[in-house]
Amino acid sequence: MVALLDFEKAFDRVDHSYLLTVLRHYGFPQVFVDMVRVLYSDRRSKILVNGHLSKSVRLHRGVLQGDPLSPLLFVIALEPMCQLLRQNPGYGIKTGDTVHTGSYFADDSQLYAADEECLHRQLALVQSFCDKSGFRLNVDKTQILTFAPLSPALASMAVTSEAPTKSLGILVAPNLSPMAGFNYVFERFVSRLSLWLYKARTYAGKVAILHSICLPVLWYQLSFVPADKTLAKLIGRVMLQFMHGEEINPTSTTTGLRFVKKAIVFADKDDCGLDLHNSLDLWQQHNRSLMIRCVQALTKPQSKSKMAAWISPGYALLDEAFSLGDQHKTFSLPVATRHSCVN
Repeated sequence: MVALLDFEKAFDRVDHSYLLTVLRHYGFPQVFVDMVRVLYSDRRSKILVNGHLSKSVRLHRGVLQGDPLSPLLFVIALEPMCQLLRQNPGYGIKTGDTVHTGSYFADDSQLYAADEECLHRQLALVQSFCDKSGFRLNVDKTQILTFAPLSPALASMAVTSEAPTKSLGILVAPNLSPMAGFNYVFERFVSRLSLWLYKARTYAGKVAILHSICLPVLWYQLSFVPADKTLAKLIGRVMLQFMHGEEINPTSTTTGLRFVKKAIVFADKDDCGLDLHNSLDLWQQHNRSLMIRCVQALTKPQSKSKMAAWISPGYALLDEAFSLGDQHKTFSLPVATRHSCVN
């Protein structure tokens, strides 16, 4: 089972004295510790209430908002909790020779427990850490993802298919259909396109918005959500609607007056095109990448999987086919086979 932890105002509860102690404990140079101490010592703030400023209040907690150093300091402050959980591998989930007790990405932390008793002990360790560090675990918002029934004491914390939750921005729930995950992703993508529809007046500006703001969210989500060729075409359709300033409507199959041909929109700059990423090409590249990563994981020297014994000889062939993708533009296993036989 997986426990999705929720820390109350996580970044605002980092105690400055505790943070300096952790930095010294992990052996950071004294000059760096002194720099952090100067940055956070004697910090004051005022509160605006109904247009009136209060007297200055000294701040003993919290990392600076908008400071690129703040996420790193937060991770360092949370590391003792991670170490505490790693030192108790008996509570985690074992896969092969590896024991997983949790995964941590800033304030998005998850615990992996073998059963309810192990989860209770892990939560006790987390609470012990909170008592000593100043963090506060929000038990009411902590959720549990499991495929087995929970005891009455934890049943209210269970994630259900009717009420999925998010983990690192991805919808998760038992028996969650792939289309439910894709619809959530696609709705976010369409809403972002609609938000930026009239904020770029040139084709080059729209390409920049798609590449830097809209598409990254979509491709990150699709790393976890399966998509087929039909969905890739749907993504391409709304991208073209955005490029031509049309109302974003995924169900519409009609096209208005378009001054730039589709081929020019997706053509490279060397071919006098706008160089917009083609959704079908990216979808094919994504599928190839997933296939190669799966094969690599199975054929690692430390892998003891029986599947690795018979799939390893074919890895060189797949790797060759993957490397030929840039030359032939499309993945072709027969071409790779002939190429390998010739060589």
